[in-house]
Amino acid sequence: MWESYITGLVVCGGIIMAIGAQNAYILGLAIRREYHWWSAGLCISADIILLTAGMFGVSAFLLTMPSAMEVMRWVGVVFLSWLAAQALFRAVSGRQGLSAEAGKARSLTKVIFATLAVTVLNPQVYLDTL
Repeated sequence: MWESYITGLVVCGGIIMAIGAQNAYILGLAIRREYHWWSAGLCISADIILLTAGMFGVSAFLLTMPSAMEVMRWVGVVFLSWLAAQALFRAVSGRQGLSAEAGKARSLTKVIFATLAVTVLNPQVYLDTL
């Protein structure tokens, strides 16, 4: 079981390196030098917790209910198709990239809550980790 866990960590480490909402947010904080180490540490901790939950919780659930795997497969297909359609729309319509806007500095509390929102409310994190 630990071999599967380590393999999952390595594979998800590769997935996490792609620039998604969470990474773009942390990059924006780093550019502005605004509590980026706190935010990155919180994201790493949340990802490890979700990876562990996925390894020990979801896999155990799927072993007890094989029919759930079929349902999860098709939910995943629909979700990935929706993400692909959104990506195509953004590529066709164009978007503004990351920018370092000069503005009022936020407090550590606001940055932590925003980081939690970007991490926990992002459906992509559940696809990558669970």
